[in-house]
Amino acid sequence: MAVSGSNVTLGTAPSLGTLTPGSAVGYTPGAYSVTNAGDAFSYSESFIEGDATPSSITVTAGVVPALPIFGSTLTQAGGVAGTLAGTIDTGGALTIVAGSAGTSAVAQVIQELTIK
Repeated sequence: MAVSGSNVTLGTAPSLGTLTPGSAVGYTPGAYSVTNAGDAFSYSESFIEGDATPSSITVTAGVVPALPIFGSTLTQAGGVAGTLAGTIDTGGALTIVAGSAGTSAVAQVIQELTIK
């Protein structure tokens, strides 16, 4: 956090929120006024905050929305139940509906012909 300026008077100081594990700190900007009306003034206030750090990994609909920022992580997820499907009709025609991330499907028709 940085604040600088000239010909400005501080009304309410900017503040940082409480730092807790797994969440961003939060910031409340300050309130300022011009000290000598009609005179030149300058003012700058800035705040840079990192991303909140997730504390755990969850898999939602076959997707991992956020990973922890520390260490190595291996995450594997299968498809989403109910989205992967396939049929083979009596004529041998194949229909396969793709699933979500990490799914695969194989359809096979085997025909035997026996001649006597």
